[in-house]
Amino acid sequence: MFGLAPMFGLDMSSAAMAGSLATLPAVVSIGAKALISGCLSFHVFGTMRHLLWDSGRMVSNKGVFTTG
Repeated sequence: MFGLAPMFGLDMSSAAMAGSLATLPAVVSIGAKALISGCLSFHVFGTMRHLLWDSGRMVSNKGVFTTG
């Protein structure tokens, strides 16, 4: 996205992004932050789960159920 932005005339600088997000209503801003942080948390915890499995831990049925 960042590489193609100049071709489409989009300003993807940090200042421009912060300015555009500041104009949103608080409910939309909080909702977007919650959605993004929820997705990020899901993937981080899933990664930790798979790292456990890759190291040979929690590979039994009980372990898989316990980790999530």
